[in-house]
Amino acid sequence: MIMNVEKLVPENWKVERLGNDMRVSYVNKGRGSSPRPFILPRKIEVDKEFVEAIAMYLGDGKLSADMHHLDFQSKDRDMIKCIMQLFLGTFHLEFSDIVYRLTYREIKKDSLDIWSEYLNISKDRISIIQSDRHRAECFGIQIGGIILRTIFGLIAEEVLHSKIYNVEVLRRAFLRGLFAAEGNIAICAKENYIVYMQFCLHINEDEIANFVVKSLDLEGINYVVKKTEKDHSMSIRFTGWGNYYKAWTIDLFDCSERKKQRFLDKVKRTKFFFGLKKDFIKRLIDSSGWAHRQICLKFGIDPVIICHLNTGRTHFINRENLLKLAEFNNIPLEEVKKNIIALRVNRVTVLEDLGLVDVML
Repeated sequence: MIMNVEKLVPENWKVERLGNDMRVSYVNKGRGSSPRPFILPRKIEVDKEFVEAIAMYLGDGKLSADMHHLDFQSKDRDMIKCIMQLFLGTFHLEFSDIVYRLTYREIKKDSLDIWSEYLNISKDRISIIQSDRHRAECFGIQIGGIILRTIFGLIAEEVLHSKIYNVEVLRRAFLRGLFAAEGNIAICAKENYIVYMQFCLHINEDEIANFVVKSLDLEGINYVVKKTEKDHSMSIRFTGWGNYYKAWTIDLFDCSERKKQRFLDKVKRTKFFFGLKKDFIKRLIDSSGWAHRQICLKFGIDPVIICHLNTGRTHFINRENLLKLAEFNNIPLEEVKKNIIALRVNRVTVLEDLGLVDVML
């Protein structure tokens, strides 16, 4: 898809075409000097990376009310890098066009070095601000200019008002970018389960919410919308491993390495049971020539489990025992995966798709 940016320029502004780009300016008729012109692309390809960045900005970015600048702030380095690539690449800005700030409550010794190296910015260009309001250090960028602020705002609105949610790759990109900024994976550490996943929005962000729910509907993810007048918040929340797995299959966490790792860490702590082919079960428990009782003693496996597998009462086994028996019988991991026919979470939820097997083994 191609967005015609030139058509978004206000009618009373001047546009000078420069090949694929344009020089946008206008004369201030009131007091004060006219704003500096900007070189902008005449058209933008609305691809996966562009939509991810716009959705991310809609979540954690800010368009100033005075129209003079735009801001973005995050504690995640990969998100800051994504937004910088948007402005440096798509909008032709230079590093010198951007103001950089590192805000902290208690700064770590090497924080400035880490941010500087990761973003390829000189440390001298990064302002350091102490603030007791921030629980975690975060990095912010600010870009001045009425023209860029105005055009970028119109571009974001164009994406939000479009029907790109009907295009699978683009709706998934939007969900990814927004979840990186406004997503939350709530985990009960004591009882080791995911309480819910949700998009956290302001109660007035109806347009973003509508985009999200239409996209989730198309992905078959069940959700509830909760609004709280007290703090003016709105959440789009989903629960259950069926929904979590669908979120994984659309790469919902891929724009935030921190949130993706949080999900993967939880997967590794969750009790999954693997349904196996009948002949493969026999191979696991009989091909060594050892008695079932000997196998149980050697690996600390409950004899009831082996008995039920042997009699066909169950064809499910947990990850730990499966890997022990596979290693004992010199069965490669890839061969184990080929013989898995079902997947169950915590003895209750059965997942129809086996895509998570690669993550869990």
